[in-house]
Amino acid sequence: MSSPIALLTDFGYQDHYAGVLKAVIHKIQPKAQIIDLSHGIRAQQVSDGAWCLYQAFRFFPKQTIFVAIVDPEVGTKRKILCVKTKNFYFIAPDNGLLDPILRIEKPQVLRTIDNPKYFLNPAISRTFHGRDVMAPAAAHLNRTPKIFKDLGPELRTWTRLSSPEVRWIERGIEGIIIY
Repeated sequence: MSSPIALLTDFGYQDHYAGVLKAVIHKIQPKAQIIDLSHGIRAQQVSDGAWCLYQAFRFFPKQTIFVAIVDPEVGTKRKILCVKTKNFYFIAPDNGLLDPILRIEKPQVLRTIDNPKYFLNPAISRTFHGRDVMAPAAAHLNRTPKIFKDLGPELRTWTRLSSPEVRWIERGIEGIIIY
């Protein structure tokens, strides 16, 4: 039995997008066990997705492949990451979504996914990288973990989320509510 694939997106539940991710995964890896962590992240709210993923990941079985898609920069030159840690794999756009996790679940190897061999089709959509790149990469990785090294080149860093420091002011404290 292969490790589960956990999905977290801001796609919502009212249309076909979350279902299409699952269909793509099953087309490549019919034995994949898929867990819907959430598809209800507020649209394009990277910090919300990062918080939910951070709160949940440690409760999943080791070697779970997390596919996290909250991507206001879809269609731009931002990278798509695949990160291997001691216990898990994470696939997400390089926009800070993985930052809280990678600060504690140290990356063993950080890669960008750019090998078209692991895409759904060589020509990828400018607006649905989840379907065309992230879901297929997760399915291939689930089926054959040794392909991790072939997904793309290694990276040394990832995009960090900015989080203002909490500070004392005259009548209390000041900060931001993360979630």
